[in-house]
Amino acid sequence: YMPVIRNGYKGDMAKGLQKIMAKYGWYTGAIDGDVGPFTVAGIRSLQTAIGGDADGSFGPKSWKALLG
Repeated sequence: YMPVIRNGYKGDMAKGLQKIMAKYGWYTGAIDGDVGPFTVAGIRSLQTAIGGDADGSFGPKSWKALLG
């Protein structure tokens, strides 16, 4: 199970996603597992890079594209 990570989501999965985004330059904020506007902007950048819909909500399609 991969959760939908979007604005307001908090938890370890968000922290892991923030780490992945930071590693590749899609996110420069705090790695705190708290999804706010900076994390959403990073999600949109990542979604654009992997060819997904850049809606800022990281759900099943985004996870599948990222994890292949």
